[in-house]
Amino acid sequence: MQIQPFQPKVKAAEMPLDQMSKDQRVATKEKVGELSRQFESMLLRQILTEAQKTKLDAKKGEGDKTSSSVYQDMVTEQLADGMSQGDGIGLGKSLQVQLSREVKTTKPGGVPVTALPAN
Repeated sequence: MQIQPFQPKVKAAEMPLDQMSKDQRVATKEKVGELSRQFESMLLRQILTEAQKTKLDAKKGEGDKTSSSVYQDMVTEQLADGMSQGDGIGLGKSLQVQLSREVKTTKPGGVPVTALPAN
């Protein structure tokens, strides 16, 4: 009987993307899911930042405070991250489905599979 070494379960959300992509303990499905969520978070951050520009432009006469700007960026980042961890806007889920299809139709190294095995 061969005993496999213990490998603790790691969560993709707790790792930087470059480290997560190389880690064999993280399942491909989980990697794709986290990548999709982070992409949606980045897109939401951009949308929220653009939406706040008109509000911030109107306040320029009141004095431009760097600390206020940094705080606003942090709030926007946390809001976008929180939104993407919930249901978000659905882009992350759609992207995950599409990327999962791509992973199933390619061999390691990006070589296309000509015929998919029947499940």
